[in-house]
Amino acid sequence: MEASLAACLAVLPDEERKRVGQFRFRSDALAALAGLMLPRAALCQELGVDVHDLEFHRTEIGRPYMTLRTGAPLVHDYNVSHHGEYILMAVSGQHRLGVDVTRIDTGRPTDTTPARDFLGYYDEQFSRSEWTWIWQGPSGLAAPNTRDPVSGLNPHAADFELLKRFHCMWALKEAYVKGVGCGIIIDLTDIVFTIRDDFGDEVVSTVNIWPKPLKVTLHIRGKLDTEWSFHVSLLDDFHIVCVASKPGVAEVGPIERIAWKDVLNKCAIKV
Repeated sequence: MEASLAACLAVLPDEERKRVGQFRFRSDALAALAGLMLPRAALCQELGVDVHDLEFHRTEIGRPYMTLRTGAPLVHDYNVSHHGEYILMAVSGQHRLGVDVTRIDTGRPTDTTPARDFLGYYDEQFSRSEWTWIWQGPSGLAAPNTRDPVSGLNPHAADFELLKRFHCMWALKEAYVKGVGCGIIIDLTDIVFTIRDDFGDEVVSTVNIWPKPLKVTLHIRGKLDTEWSFHVSLLDDFHIVCVASKPGVAEVGPIERIAWKDVLNKCAIKV
């Protein structure tokens, strides 16, 4: 394992190696490293190039992108997110992408803070209508009758459903701002999502984390946005993923689980 990590660090530019080395906890550093290697593996496979032919860049506000070492731009866009037990990447040659994965908990494994108190920290992140949906939204079929070993939450509890709605809305906002490339440096209350079950067929954005599918619309400063689509689903009982795409699509492809050894193979890294 250590040999493979060293080999991966060796193919990264100095800036990225320093970024990985700045994490205090090893688990965070490993997640960051995997997030840097996943797009390289995908593009090496898709384009048939060597990992050393890819160059990493960031926009002025920090959104990552890649070019070929020859200077030729890549039409492929990608986005990476990691939270809880997952590192997720989306890549496309036709669409601008934003992706977010979020774990349904308070982020404090040993904290006994009630969900309602936890949500109070985010008062200014959602519009009034979004908060109404978070507090009063559709009740879903709970996850299996088990207690999560990390958060300690019982999926049948009312707190879990409240947190599930909160993280659903948060994933939508996070995926959008990552896709646009502005980061969370704008007023998030200007970005308003509406989640309902009675939108017409013209609405392609979906939420599929409850028994009954829901649809989503986005308004930016009061104006309906029709350029982006959003698809929210569950990776497991405790992790929500949202994929944002521009131009919009009616569905996204299946999520492929990839082993670390396959990441190394796609990048032709031998250890």
